[in-house]
Amino acid sequence: MEIKFNEVELKIREVAKKFAETEVAPISEEIDRDSIYPEETFQKMVKCGFTGIGIPVEYGGSGGGDIIKCIVVEEIAKKCASTAGILSIHGIFGQSILKFGSEEQKKFYLPQVTNGGKHGAFALTEPDAGSDAGAAKTRAVKDGEEYIINGTKCFITGGATADYVLVFALTDPSKGLKGLSAIVVEKGTPGFTIGKKKIKWEFEHLKLQNWYLIIVEFLSKI
Repeated sequence: MEIKFNEVELKIREVAKKFAETEVAPISEEIDRDSIYPEETFQKMVKCGFTGIGIPVEYGGSGGGDIIKCIVVEEIAKKCASTAGILSIHGIFGQSILKFGSEEQKKFYLPQVTNGGKHGAFALTEPDAGSDAGAAKTRAVKDGEEYIINGTKCFITGGATADYVLVFALTDPSKGLKGLSAIVVEKGTPGFTIGKKKIKWEFEHLKLQNWYLIIVEFLSKI
């Protein structure tokens, strides 16, 4: 199947290609060799509008859709898969808020992670639950107007720098995979710690107001 890009998409591809050649390629080897998070490159992607692709302009985004998003990620991936992965995963946070968040949550979070330079991530993987999300053990127990989170997450792309993370936790373990809910946790929240190697996150009696809950047991609604 042949896909023909329109004029706008072709122009964006050229912009992304030039960006990848001038800003990404020169440091790609160093990033992988020394396990460096390319913060400066990330902020340049913010200025280019790459982090806002797929998010409506009214929420601070750049507009556009999945085709444009794929074009940009593909061009960057040609020079550095790590940087492309960071951009792609960062976008999942914003898309989740856009799709499932309340209007108040959209207005609060989206401008920050599209053009505000803030980092978003999502935490699903656990030491004993990788692709099998149903084996997750992290719990979020409702306690009046709060949720109390306990558990461990690991291998979170961009986790060491994330300002906001979408944490998947069981609110109803009896439902297995369908009992998973998504809650936003902000860096610095008491009870949230990042391990020394920055690949493991610990949640110990972390309390959050109900406002931070994005969607309850979303798979049970499918």
